[in-house]
Amino acid sequence: SMDSDGLRRAARRLRLSNAERDFLLRLHDNAGRLRADMEPARLRPEIYRLGAALSRELALMAWAEDPDEKGWRAVLEAIAAWTPVALPVSGADVLNLGVERGAPVGAFLHQIEDWWVAGDFKADRDSCLVHLARLVSANGGAAD
Repeated sequence: SMDSDGLRRAARRLRLSNAERDFLLRLHDNAGRLRADMEPARLRPEIYRLGAALSRELALMAWAEDPDEKGWRAVLEAIAAWTPVALPVSGADVLNLGVERGAPVGAFLHQIEDWWVAGDFKADRDSCLVHLARLVSANGGAAD
């Protein structure tokens, strides 16, 4: 298998667009992230982070090397059924809690997103705001 530099060179030789090259690199970097036996609740966070298009290609590539047809069909069905979701809070919400502009805002957003994803995307805006306020006060306004 090729390393990232080899893939970059191949992409140049094949005259791939930047988007195609980046997709190829993301495929390479995320190979093995999906498994045929993943529970839907474990799979959804991966689809969220990777995107449906990349997830589908990763599943098809993995299926080519792993004969678990039933498992991969279920994974592909979950990917096909995926509806993109957006974190219900933003940097503005973090700033409204008195956090200084800059890196801490991103760090708090990252923490709240991890919490929201771990809860299978069920928390609505109000729940996210409550949890965010808790994080900010627990950290004295500075994210770790």
